[in-house]
Amino acid sequence: MPLRTTRFIVFCLAASVAGLAWGSSSLKSTMRSWKGDAAAIDRMLVGGGAFDSAEAERILRGFAADSQSIVARISGSNAEARDVKARFGRFFQDAQSAVEAAPSRDKLKTAYSSLRADCRSCHDVYNN
Repeated sequence: MPLRTTRFIVFCLAASVAGLAWGSSSLKSTMRSWKGDAAAIDRMLVGGGAFDSAEAERILRGFAADSQSIVARISGSNAEARDVKARFGRFFQDAQSAVEAAPSRDKLKTAYSSLRADCRSCHDVYNN
């Protein structure tokens, strides 16, 4: 095989691996951010913290936007990729419902419990 072809193949493989690592790293970074934001909402709803509907709405809108971004970055078509896309799609819908419920602490508690269940279901299946 000519040296030029070999270099091209190595470059493509390196770019693919780097892209996969970036995607995984980006998802982990998003999940870390979500963990802190979820804790803030937990404090507002059950931890005795002051309820701030504007802050809750800001966080929930971020969850919705991030979940759409994640779905857009999933390029696979195998069963696992379809499942993850569906899970983040459901998460997006539940985040939107929670945004609508954000002005009311009681309504948000109900909507937010569905959102947390989405998180748990994915983490239970994918053990992360």
